[in-house]
Amino acid sequence: LSEEASCCYIESVSLHLRGSVNEVALGQAVNLVISRHQALRATFGSEGNIQNFAGATKFHLPVVDLTSLAPDQRDSRLQQIIKEESQTAFELGVGPLVRAQMVKMTKSHEVLIFTAHHIVCDGWSTNVLLDELSQAYSAICAGSNWNSPVLLAFADYANSQAKFVDSPEGKKVERYWLEQFKQPAPLLDLPIDRPRPAVKEFRGATLRTKIDEECYNRIKKFGASQKCTLFVTLLAGFEILLGRLSGQEDIVVGVPTAGQSLLDDTNLVGHCVNFIPLRGNLSGNPTCANFLAQMKQTVLGGYEHQNYTYGRLV
Repeated sequence: LSEEASCCYIESVSLHLRGSVNEVALGQAVNLVISRHQALRATFGSEGNIQNFAGATKFHLPVVDLTSLAPDQRDSRLQQIIKEESQTAFELGVGPLVRAQMVKMTKSHEVLIFTAHHIVCDGWSTNVLLDELSQAYSAICAGSNWNSPVLLAFADYANSQAKFVDSPEGKKVERYWLEQFKQPAPLLDLPIDRPRPAVKEFRGATLRTKIDEECYNRIKKFGASQKCTLFVTLLAGFEILLGRLSGQEDIVVGVPTAGQSLLDDTNLVGHCVNFIPLRGNLSGNPTCANFLAQMKQTVLGGYEHQNYTYGRLV
């Protein structure tokens, strides 16, 4: 749609390495890991209906040396590099859709910045890549062969998903979601402190905060007393909050699920996220315990039928 829209889907991870880093071995490890995952060698047709996979190619790991700068200048320059990474668009039809670079802060502190487009890499994939990178680097430094984990080609996964949609089990999953949203949910009318712009903008931020220990323990204990996990308890509380803020009784919260979690004994890197919409009914002013029981069943049902795309539901 635009370069700004594309940059919204950039995933970037900065890995701080403390101690003595074997840069040659790390570069070899990065090459090994990236070259073995088919999704990271993908490009896409301009119409969005074709995905191509290039053969394994050598990946160059550039090194930026900041050791000559003053400490505050190093930190400032590192943040600038990370920001530039997040604002540099990938060419989906050309590739590669992944890049990495090393930033040398001091003799004993280096930062590996790994960046990929979300169309080929998700959160689960990032964990897989970091785990494999650690294994490969350790093996190379030890002068031994890396016993790499079993791998599933992304094309095989994509084909299996296409077949699943039309299978009896796939049809059953679709019926479940269509039944959940037979009556469409109303738009959430949250009170906001400024009008929405007429044209979509792509400015945003992430806010992280912590629940203090006493409050955390009380929430966890209350959920456990209702035989609910901490996730279900927090989700129920969040939906109650949204209901109170909006004055609405029909609340839907989207939760990402990893398609890789449905696979057995194999590693898969790619965009495999399904977004499941979990719907809560606050009509009749239910007690927290009653609403928790409702959300428990909603979450169990949602995860049992997670192999379905939100786009298809819409």
